[in-house]
Amino acid sequence: MSVMLELRSVEKRYDNGTLALERVNLAVGKHEFVSLLGPSGCGESTALKMIAGLAKFAHVYPHELSGGMKLWVAIARAMVTEPRLLLMDEPFAALDEMTRLKLNSDTLALWQAQQYTTIFVTRSVYKSMYLSNRVIVMAARPGRVIADIAVEARYPRTDSFRNTPRYAELCVQGSQALQKAGDHHD
Repeated sequence: MSVMLELRSVEKRYDNGTLALERVNLAVGKHEFVSLLGPSGCGESTALKMIAGLAKFAHVYPHELSGGMKLWVAIARAMVTEPRLLLMDEPFAALDEMTRLKLNSDTLALWQAQQYTTIFVTRSVYKSMYLSNRVIVMAARPGRVIADIAVEARYPRTDSFRNTPRYAELCVQGSQALQKAGDHHD
């Protein structure tokens, strides 16, 4: 695997003393689609911001657009620069289920066509298993990697993939790892 980015023993402590990340090690290869999955407070968004080199970031959208249209504008703006790395932090969380499913499929189609590496933060086992090559499960307090699940399923993935025994097995595996993550708090 040709490595696109690597985190080695990354730690983050906030000014109030909270240890957000502890000894996080993660290598992401070129053209991988990796989801960071975990319970609230596991540090996945902090890790994503550190990768992006951000602590503040603001978007201004025309108020006339629907939530889904705003997301497509944001994704289109990112695609114009032909990125090698796309970072997404719960981008579809506020949308209705039908729009979310459509955007998941469209995101995969863009990822395949553009050949960029994606790191996708989510709290949804189902979404992570549908989209990703790998799902990194993180535990909270402090945030750390507790599982690295390879999603060995062929692309392109369509809605019919969600009805396969393999998808169900992956979702069970992810749910068990997420349960373990919830049990690993200090």
